[in-house]
Amino acid sequence: MKKIKQKREIIIGMILFFLIIIPSIKAMPILDLNVAISAENVSVDYLVYDGGEFNYTYSNSGNYEILIYDNQNELIFNNYYSLGKPMDADEQLITIRNIYDKIPYRKNMALLEVKNNNTLIKSVDLVFCNNNSICDENENTLTCSDCKKDKIDNLCINSEDGICDPDCLEGYDPDCNKTQENNIPLDLSKTESTGINWINILFVLLVIVAVILAAWVLFYAKKKNK
Repeated sequence: MKKIKQKREIIIGMILFFLIIIPSIKAMPILDLNVAISAENVSVDYLVYDGGEFNYTYSNSGNYEILIYDNQNELIFNNYYSLGKPMDADEQLITIRNIYDKIPYRKNMALLEVKNNNTLIKSVDLVFCNNNSICDENENTLTCSDCKKDKIDNLCINSEDGICDPDCLEGYDPDCNKTQENNIPLDLSKTESTGINWINILFVLLVIVAVILAAWVLFYAKKKNK
């Protein structure tokens, strides 16, 4: 009986863990990266937003590498990407190659580097808030007090908080009047996920497994008592 009681407590603990931890992972902010590479220039655009999904696939090989360091100069993220040359076969027409990635955001991210065949080609200081009372390009209400929910910051927050967010698509923020004409649409990738939410699926599967295990333990306990 003591062993069965211990198993029951373990199962209950697992269920509580899934119900508490998994939703918090889903709500983790995402760093949206766009690295544009041409023969003459490398540009980096980035923005933090919430409610999305991680979509990067880790690779340990490729001719390009992105590295992110924290404010203590410790490496906290790196990934490799395989891209073609930013020129055609005759090396006359300059084309642009892009690296798009969505990775878990951390507040202590400070420096991003882009390497080509292990040679540094771009270094960017990651600034999420410069506290200048102006909502700048890479800032929004998730990362900086310079930005306000009722002003444009390329981030749609559709919670019922009494504030109409002008970044939301018409009808997406319940606080906005659907006929409001000055709402500025934002790209759907910044407002809601259009792909499969694998974290939700994983959460449901884990809960199902936990429930089955709990039912099995209870059934086994009743059978043994008989």
